[in-house]
Amino acid sequence: MSGLVIIQDPNGKAQVKDEYDSIEFTLNTGETNYDLDTNQANFKSNVEHPYYVEIFSTEEISIKFNSTSNHSITIQADTLRVFDRQEAMNIYLTNASGTNSNVKIYVK
Repeated sequence: MSGLVIIQDPNGKAQVKDEYDSIEFTLNTGETNYDLDTNQANFKSNVEHPYYVEIFSTEEISIKFNSTSNHSITIQADTLRVFDRQEAMNIYLTNASGTNSNVKIYVK
């Protein structure tokens, strides 16, 4: 079962998942609360309820999970951040770095 992930779905059932989504895009400087679900078709195309998220950005950005009213989490430049067991129904990204950022997001 190499590469498979066991997650708890919203209905309380354990599921084995080998599907994932991978998104790469440029986040323009000055972008605020960029809506990943609306703007990136590959987000949740294979994984309906992502609970594992990896985010890499070439510039410092901030993210919010699921709502723009949640607190921001800073992603340092050139650093991979992993969020495990975090339901990610949507991710909002902000780039105030002064430079466009190349962003890579992997969810499963």
